[in-house]
Formats: sequence, C-alpha cells, structure tokens
Amino acid sequence: MPRPGFLHSERMGETVHKTLTIDGGQIEYTLERKRVKNINLRVRSDASVYVSAPQLVPMAAIETMLRKNAAYIMQHRAAAEARLERVRDFTEGRAVRILGRSYAVIYRAGAKNGAELYDGAVYVTLRNPDDADAGARALEKWLRALCAQEIERICERVYPAFEAMGAAYPEIKLRRMTSRWGSCRPKAGVLTFNTGLIHTDEACIEYVVTHEFCHFIHPDHSPAFHALMTRLMPDWRERKKRLNETPFPGV
Repeated sequence: MPRPGFLHSERMGETVHKTLTIDGGQIEYTLERKRVKNINLRVRSDASVYVSAPQLVPMAAIETMLRKNAAYIMQHRAAAEARLERVRDFTEGRAVRILGRSYAVIYRAGAKNGAELYDGAVYVTLRNPDDADAGARALEKWLRALCAQEIERICERVYPAFEAMGAAYPEIKLRRMTSRWGSCRPKAGVLTFNTGLIHTDEACIEYVVTHEFCHFIHPDHSPAFHALMTRLMPDWRERKKRLNETPFPGV
C-alpha cells in the first residue's frame, strides 16, 4: 500500500491545472508527471507557472517547494506580465508620448530592427513585422536611448550653476522606476533618472534634473534646499504639480 501523501491522480505524461493558496494569495500552476529525477519549476514567458515532477513524488513535497519559492514565482510572474503588457501595447498599435506629445506608432518590414521619429510618427522597423515581442523591444530600446540623450542634454545645460557652487559633474544613470522620477547619491557623485521621463515634457524633465542636482548642495529637503530650487527655478512647484499628474510608465 502506498504511504500517506503519495496518492495522487495524475498519470505519467498527463498535465493538470492546480491552485495553491499562500498567505492569502493564489498561485495557479500546471503540473506534469514526467520521467525526471527532481521537481522542476519554471515561470514561462506568458506568466504561467509550470511544474514537472517524478511520478512518485507526493503532492505535499510539490506544494512545499512552491511555498519556498513563492517570492521567486511572484517576482518572475510580475516581470513576465509587464513584458506582456508592453507586447500588448505593440500589437494594439497605440500611440506613444514623447516629450509630452503623442505620436502614432507605425510598424514596417526592414533589414534591421530599430525605430525612428519622422513625419510626425514613430516608425518601428522589424525583420519580421509579425514578431510583437521584437517590436516591443525595439521601441523600448529606442525610447531609452532617446531618454538618455535628452537627459544628458538637460544635465549639461543645468550643470554650470552647480559647478559655480563646487559640484563636480556627476555620473548619469538611467533605469526603470516605479515610485520616483530620479535619485541622487551625493557621496558617490551619481544621478539616476527614470527612463519614463521621456514621456513627460522638457520642462518637467528640467525640474527633475534641477531637483536632483540641488541634492549635491543640500542632500535633504530642508528650507535651504527649497530656497535653492526657487532661486534656480522660480516655477518649480508648478512643474512638480504637472509632473505628479503623470503616471510612472517606466520604459
């Protein structure tokens, strides 16, 4: 007689869909019994969770493995869902905002994947026009490069005022953020900006750049910091209000 916990209804090669509740949340997954030595876990590109396990491994062992890897599953599933959202944006062909203006996105076949802006539209060129994932990546890569170019240009324009106050020109970094538009590490001499800034207008980007540069002089948000902001950018509060009405798209 099989030991308790070893009884299960899945036959070799059969896939079944299951749900496991963890801390009030649910993990839906597909389980397949295979000729494998260990329990294997994979979060697929479509954000689904797949588990393969030996025929004799009990469900209790599989569920224990899933509970131990819950954080990994949630993280990779969220990343896959974000990528799918970008792909949906591509396939639906929605317009993209660049420096506060909306542009239609047009896809076409070509020898090399890439994107460019001309004649009032963004043209995404793809070797395979039906490859939605490649289209999303090409547009994202181009927007990121455009964002880097725009932020570097504004940093160079803003910097002389801070050079006069003794600040060295910082290292500029970009990354996707979900809760802030920029950050400053005064001791390291690094400014980091949200790639989603490419969707806002130039005045808002200039506000973020000036704000972060001011932290090289005043690392906190003290009255002295705000006084410096007002001296350098008298309308910074209006720009901040407009920026705060912009969602964090992240590119």
